[in-house]
Amino acid sequence: MGTKELSPKPKTDIIIRNIDTLEEIGISLKSGEGRATSADAYETNAIIRSTLVGNPLHSENHELKELVNSLLEAILKEKMKSSTLNMSQMKETFKSNTEGVGFDKEFEWFTKFESSRVICNQLWQTIITKFPKFKYDVIHECLSGKHKFGDNIGRANYVVQLENSSSTNIINIIDLSGESLMLEEYCKSIGNDNVFAAKSAGTTLWMRFL
Repeated sequence: MGTKELSPKPKTDIIIRNIDTLEEIGISLKSGEGRATSADAYETNAIIRSTLVGNPLHSENHELKELVNSLLEAILKEKMKSSTLNMSQMKETFKSNTEGVGFDKEFEWFTKFESSRVICNQLWQTIITKFPKFKYDVIHECLSGKHKFGDNIGRANYVVQLENSSSTNIINIIDLSGESLMLEEYCKSIGNDNVFAAKSAGTTLWMRFL
């Protein structure tokens, strides 16, 4: 609800439908590595909490629950609107202008963002080090939308990786319906570094996950 979206964004980019059997397959297209998601605070909360409660292995682990709760509480929900500076400019400006003189609202948001970003990335590193299976399940949810869409066509059944954003050459087809070595390797390859960072659209900035 906090995203203010009018409808949930599907994981499926392409639907292949058998006109005889009416069977449908949802495909998520990725250019190169692509992003598993680029979620704001509210969508991140939904992804991580649904993954937590969707598997007894996770939901009954008290240490994991505490870490997840701390992480989700630390995410900055506030967006910076009508900013006169983009993120690169903020970083450069506030290196020397350490009090944010002349940019009061930008400096206030940037200070909150930096504090939140550091805490969230540290907690994420702790979580994925101690509970790698949880990390795998979170990435899988980001790719498939299993908990978000159930059996609705918004759920992706396959990830198709293209060579790059200007190519139609397929380099990988990953089945999301069950566990596989290819899916495991893909999930291992992403979400390992600082996954909480800034995203912007026009003059609005916010914190994103992945």
